[in-house]
Amino acid sequence: MIRLILRRLKEHPASYAVQAGDMVAGIACAFGDVRPEEIIAANQLASPFSLAAGQVLIIP
Repeated sequence: MIRLILRRLKEHPASYAVQAGDMVAGIACAFGDVRPEEIIAANQLASPFSLAAGQVLIIP
């Protein structure tokens, strides 16, 4: 049996203020229709993708 996990589409803001402990993957998951790679590219983040509390990210 194959089980597919689909993320729901959600309306989301154009930007997001990072909270302490946030990670790119968690932020993407919270918005449902955004992949981590899209957030990384839109914000020109460099590996290891460290985020700072209060940093404002563009959510594509």
